Amino acid sequence: MTEINDVMTCSISSWFPLFQKQTIPSTLILLDQNFIDYLLLDGTMKLPNLHYQPLNSVSQLSEDEDEDKEDKNKKKSKNSENKQNESDESESDSEEEEEREWVFPELEKRIIDTIEEYGSVVPKLNWSCPKDAVWLVHHGTLKCETAADVFLLLKGSDNTVVDLLHAFDHCIDYNKETFKQPPMYLCLRKWTSQIHPSMEFRCFVKNSILIGISQRNHFSHFPFLISMKNQIFNSINELFTKHIREKFPLKSFVFDVYITKSSKVKIIDFSTFGEPTESLLFTWDELKDINELTNSDLNSDNIVRLTKQDDVSTVTPSPNMYFGFPDDITNMNTKDIYNVISNIQKNNKE
Repeated sequence: MTEINDVMTCSISSWFPLFQKQTIPSTLILLDQNFIDYLLLDGTMKLPNLHYQPLNSVSQLSEDEDEDKEDKNKKKSKNSENKQNESDESESDSEEEEEREWVFPELEKRIIDTIEEYGSVVPKLNWSCPKDAVWLVHHGTLKCETAADVFLLLKGSDNTVVDLLHAFDHCIDYNKETFKQPPMYLCLRKWTSQIHPSMEFRCFVKNSILIGISQRNHFSHFPFLISMKNQIFNSINELFTKHIREKFPLKSFVFDVYITKSSKVKIIDFSTFGEPTESLLFTWDELKDINELTNSDLNSDNIVRLTKQDDVSTVTPSPNMYFGFPDDITNMNTKDIYNVISNIQKNNKE
């Protein structure tokens, strides 16, 4: 059963200092409550006002647009005052939050500096990337070249809300009334084109033994992986035995890796052993039933699972087909969806 300490140990703020040499270059930024409140504000996709002008900014407005925006804000302010006189106190507070001009100059500057250092970045919070929000950006990836890109992905992601409000819901020792929220971090990871979906793998460790390796992109069949099965196992097992087993605090856990073109194995992330972590080509029942493995059992045939072309039951559509859009979008008609996405992508390109 998962405990709060297990989840905290799998936070990137906990494990990154231990494995800096074995993972992607990353920068951790402690988030203040003001920014967290902004991310949790429901009912608006309004981006913060940007104080700096990053390269190829997707949110910079011209002087004329700034003047128009100022006029609109004045009108909105007047309308808001009128509405406050007609509504109760709670409704007024909600309107004020929606009309508020959000500004995070220090955070924005840290993001810009990190992007200048890395070239481009992939954002994530303590545990999750906003991969469910990639539809909001015109290139459809997690690659961020501006602070506005980072803000947009985080603000539009349901994964963000899960990290902020529900990361410990499944823990047996979690009590909502007494629980103290841990520090939240924005992690900016260097964007790399070396990560190909075919070379990502999820690894399962039970009682300090590597008991399973699953193809991460389990809804696709990559024929060339079959001949690489031994190499995949040996490379990942070497990383595990040399760098992870004695250093990672938990005895049972999950870790994700990718193998580079030069056959180096890099850590992507750590997760708890059990639900809600996805078991991919395994089932949690079979993983939890594994008690002991002998040396003869530790081989690629027993440990590594790849999606087979003739095994239709293991081939499923990409999760992004189901979870790439919020419910508000999927419930719209086709014309409205097209207009929303077109406007967002148009603004991103400007």
